[in-house]
Amino acid sequence: MISNAVRPPPPATSRTASALLLALLVPLLACQTARRKLTEKVVEKAVENAGAEDVDIDSKSGKVTIKDKKGNVSTFGNNTKLPEGWPAELANYPGSTLHASFMSKAGGTISGSIKMQTAASASDVFSHYKSKLPGFEQVTETNINGMQTRTFRKDKRSVGVTYIADQKGASGKALVSLVVAKY
Repeated sequence: MISNAVRPPPPATSRTASALLLALLVPLLACQTARRKLTEKVVEKAVENAGAEDVDIDSKSGKVTIKDKKGNVSTFGNNTKLPEGWPAELANYPGSTLHASFMSKAGGTISGSIKMQTAASASDVFSHYKSKLPGFEQVTETNINGMQTRTFRKDKRSVGVTYIADQKGASGKALVSLVVAKY
């Protein structure tokens, strides 16, 4: 037997909740600032649920900071600062713009990296960092298609400096990376 009966409408509470949700979301999504902040919070919570202790995304400035449960901090984007406890002698190259940093503390030593852009030459960058590492021995030197790397060691501490020239000439700036291990 085929029934032509019309299904009853959903309970009033379901309709009320749907209407309330719609009434709240429409103005929220219409507002660019609110939409950006909502997106930031959703992404922050998703990354935190994946294992990060604290995530801060500032889409307006382009900066992302992630802290794990052990206190290690990674920062990416504009207005990046050196991690707390980063060796002062290995600060970003004078006049450069810092774009990323990561640092991990374990057993009384730190390991990590910073990434920056500079208009300085490779020889100036390498000379600068070599002068900041008295007693360190340069143990490697490589140049592969414009990517130059020097590694310095002292005791168990290691510092790697990499310079990558602007290949396309678009920005006129090189990428410099500093990697420290057991510092």
